[in-house]
Amino acid sequence: MLRRIAAIALAGCLMGMGVSDSVAASRADKRLSAAQSAFQAGNFSRAISRFSDIISAGSYGKAVLAQAFYYRGLAFQRSGKPIEALADFTNALWLEGLPKPVHAQCLIRRGYLRLEQSQNDAALEDMNSAVRTLDDAESHMARAKVLVATGKPEAAIKDLALAEQMNPNRKWFLHMVRAEALDGLGRRGEALSEARAAIEIIPDRKYAPLNRLYARLGGHGGRQLAGRPVAGPDSGLTTGSIRRSSGSEAGDWAKATRIDPAAPAAKRGREAAAVKALSGKSGDYVLQLAASRSLEAAKKAVHRMARLNRPLLAGHDLFVVKGLDRSNQRVFRVRLGPFNDRTKPAGICARLKSSGQDCFVTRR
Repeated sequence: MLRRIAAIALAGCLMGMGVSDSVAASRADKRLSAAQSAFQAGNFSRAISRFSDIISAGSYGKAVLAQAFYYRGLAFQRSGKPIEALADFTNALWLEGLPKPVHAQCLIRRGYLRLEQSQNDAALEDMNSAVRTLDDAESHMARAKVLVATGKPEAAIKDLALAEQMNPNRKWFLHMVRAEALDGLGRRGEALSEARAAIEIIPDRKYAPLNRLYARLGGHGGRQLAGRPVAGPDSGLTTGSIRRSSGSEAGDWAKATRIDPAAPAAKRGREAAAVKALSGKSGDYVLQLAASRSLEAAKKAVHRMARLNRPLLAGHDLFVVKGLDRSNQRVFRVRLGPFNDRTKPAGICARLKSSGQDCFVTRR
């Protein structure tokens, strides 16, 4: 997939060039190929170094620079450096030197990274742009993934229907996202059927989000989670959702701070205020408010949100759950709940969004 996209991009660069320009393009081709070879071999640090050399050379046009930023972003993403990858994808898009297929892939990848950073509105904007840039099955499935993660399963199912009409290569991914959307609508039986269809298409692949989804829906015979999650054969996209956590919310990492509006202000602001486990809590839904790589940062977010939104959140538990993101990196999610259905958390989320706080409703 990487080489095919590179060939498309370089073909666009060569069009209309003279002899001297063609020589320069050939030199750029060799340098890009060497960097891409390092990437394909899994040597991401060397790939990053070689793409950086192209970027810092200052002797190439926008199209070559845009490619170098894009592919270096891929290397950063595979190296578990989402912030650097996000910056490179943004630079590639700003340069406007990417052909449509590469441009759309860049938007999709940036959209997934923004979703991991809980930048939900920006993630959806990127996926909308990808659909406008290249109205294909991949862009519709990617947008559906974000729509599910942000609590819009009905819209996601419509996107998936369009993608299916376009005969996507990654049909297993379509089935998986549809299973998530149906699960969000409470249609567990249909969701399990879709998850089973995805499992049957890629029975030998170790893809953690699909395994977790299948097991949670009550499927049997799913593989044990192991290793770094991999994406489909044609994309390499890491598509695990920040919605999903590993382990139980009642475990060691799930400590809850109950918000008591009647408590004295001094006591409410203390770090040790009313902390307890969630093991006795029931309800299938939670409201996600933030995500961080650092447990301490997540804890601070809990207390900051409790202080700033006390009247609205009163009577509910704010807590931190440890899980994995799409890069299989540890992440700590700040959540509120649990709730028996989506109605109440959706109302709270709407009020929080009106004051600038991003959030979405998801299952535990």
